[in-house]
Amino acid sequence: MNQYFTHESLIDHLYMHSQFYELMIAALTDVSVFRAELKIDFKTDKAFLNQTFENLGYVDYFSDAKNGDLFSLYKMMSTFRRNMTPELQQIILARGIDKNLLGRMMTYKEKLVDLKNCFDISHGKDQLAADLKREINVIYSEVKDICRIANVYYEFDPVKREKFTFYRVMINLKKSVLEKV
Repeated sequence: MNQYFTHESLIDHLYMHSQFYELMIAALTDVSVFRAELKIDFKTDKAFLNQTFENLGYVDYFSDAKNGDLFSLYKMMSTFRRNMTPELQQIILARGIDKNLLGRMMTYKEKLVDLKNCFDISHGKDQLAADLKREINVIYSEVKDICRIANVYYEFDPVKREKFTFYRVMINLKKSVLEKV
């Protein structure tokens, strides 16, 4: 991989991941609160809940996003924004969900556009060779899978569990790369 990246380009790329930490925490907090409120407000309408969670990206992306996968968070917020119709908004707001919470959630996709650009390198929107793209995707997937297993293993040990969030692992990888250079 070193043959494809200069020290500066690698630092810039990894720095972009780290600068979204605050935004990621805010988005995940709102996503979790919104989910909890939906479950309470629509507890008697399981079909509506299941369909809404499917349409808004919870089924496909929430678990990975919650475990620190930034790209899943972006994809979830993009799906949420795209599928939150005015009709669905009216139904949800009529049950008492905070309008400000919903408003914030509708803006995260735009706020996370730069985050998406961090991942373009591994999703084919650059000039890198196909072999390098595959190599980056394999590393990304392995790190994500290890974090998921460690999160479950350390479920009742929050200190150790925090060390294995995808975000934390990526930051530590950045530090180890910088120490070697």
